Amino acid sequence: MAGPSFASDKIRNIARVGHGGCGKTSLAEAMLFLSGATGRLGRVDDETSILDFEPEEHKRRGSIATSLAWLEHDGHKINVLDTPGDQNFIFDAIHAMQGADAVVVVVSAPDGVEVQTQRVWNEAERLGLPRVIFLNKMDRDRADPEAALQDLRDRFGIRPVPLQVPLGSEGDFHGVASLFMRKALRYDRSDPGRYEKTDLPEDRIDDVDAAWENLVESVAETDEELLEQYLDSFELAPEQVRAGFQKALKRGALTPVLYGAAPSAIGGLALLELVAWAFPSPLDHAPLSGTRGEDLVEVPVSADAPFLAQIIHTHVDEASGKASLFRVFNGTPPSDNHVVNGHSGKDERLGTLFSLRGKERTPVREPVPGDLYAVAKLKHSHTGDPLCAPGAAVDLDRIPYPPPMMSYVVTPASKSDADKIKSALERLLEEDPTLSVSTDELTHHLVLNGMGQAHLDMAIER
Repeated sequence: MAGPSFASDKIRNIARVGHGGCGKTSLAEAMLFLSGATGRLGRVDDETSILDFEPEEHKRRGSIATSLAWLEHDGHKINVLDTPGDQNFIFDAIHAMQGADAVVVVVSAPDGVEVQTQRVWNEAERLGLPRVIFLNKMDRDRADPEAALQDLRDRFGIRPVPLQVPLGSEGDFHGVASLFMRKALRYDRSDPGRYEKTDLPEDRIDDVDAAWENLVESVAETDEELLEQYLDSFELAPEQVRAGFQKALKRGALTPVLYGAAPSAIGGLALLELVAWAFPSPLDHAPLSGTRGEDLVEVPVSADAPFLAQIIHTHVDEASGKASLFRVFNGTPPSDNHVVNGHSGKDERLGTLFSLRGKERTPVREPVPGDLYAVAKLKHSHTGDPLCAPGAAVDLDRIPYPPPMMSYVVTPASKSDADKIKSALERLLEEDPTLSVSTDELTHHLVLNGMGQAHLDMAIER
């Protein structure tokens, strides 16, 4: 059965990024559950996660590769790219961001900004992607929202703009006060997703007023007309703030902050609503840079232009074979499904396209510009390669692969295993471009190169 089709302006492509263990996958699972895409709240620790479905991810209790899940909220299709945060696999997250229109940076409130968080933040900034910060684990010991906000200022050089005021602290954290609604949302931690909307508590009204003033001032500073009006009266109407905030977020002119505790699904609904009404659509994407022959070109993003897509992730499964996850930037595939690899110039033929929800595949009846799809068994195309309409080939800019950090010598147990090892390594390299194989000049042994011990151990185990 084919999945539903959404217009391009109703699609939201978001990448969830952050340091390993900050709760990215738990937040994505909460969004899937709250939207009704799943019937229960998936958890990484008990191996019920929709997004961490590989045996290696169950073993490590964390993501090792980008996965995609789509959901529907308020008439919008939201594609959630859940990315790894471990330094061994962080390049996969960087590649995935090429398929996004905005980024949700998940930060552990007790731990603050960590090394890989800084790395993915810098990459999102280079790509010009709007960012929203989700301060997670607000129910944990040492979760100090003010200290976390100061860490964001110091490490990212930004003025964070909270859209909420947290209610309770550490083990007593139970909800938020919403600035736009001017209501308190109190969650039942024993029943994930259930909450009660009430009036603001008397002892937090001053905090809400101060946070609202910060929001109004931040929005006014992103627009000359709003700023002029704000300086006249030091006030803006709520509808002006809301409209100005939406425009500023799409341009990446401010950085909103939300609070939550993902395993209890606290904060997931507020994030869903923010994504649907304020995040950019694929039609808002900036022009793409690349080359056509010897010439540098800039390709505007347009639903009516010839088909142009880019592969952002490759997955090789023992049972179903190779699957390529790609983002459509322009147009739709030609009627005969014949496309050209803009990097190599080789022809490809697209088979059935799928929307993904973890490892669940739903056939697509009518591809839409701006959406994310998977296709099986491309013969000549790899992660980073563009797929183009014949006669309109362009090689899009790609992220350079990092140099290897560690190497293992791979020795077959017997001569009969040599061909098997070679075949297995070819499959691994097709899926993971940060792996490489070389031959030691002195011993002639096969050498597997990767990003670290965990990366190589996982490759050897597979």
